[in-house]
Amino acid sequence: MQCRVAETLFEQEKDVGGVDVAVQAGVEGGMEERTARGVLNGDVSVEETVREAEEVRERGVYGVPHFFIGGEHHFDGADDIGEFFEVFVAASA
Repeated sequence: MQCRVAETLFEQEKDVGGVDVAVQAGVEGGMEERTARGVLNGDVSVEETVREAEEVRERGVYGVPHFFIGGEHHFDGADDIGEFFEVFVAASA
């Protein structure tokens, strides 16, 4: 969903700092309008955000972009493309 929302924001030729523009991008990306507005209005609690960040770090993610491949292999997207290919080969084995 994040990719779809980001693509929508980049495709628009509008002020992406506007709340309504961001909400519309969220809706077009698959979010419910209420959820998108809640995120932008700060209705998502700090505790929830911290919990999600801790869960991601426990899975070995410390930077972005990051990919999980085949359920058990993960890869930092900023690495060399050859390493990316090796992870795909290992996941397919």
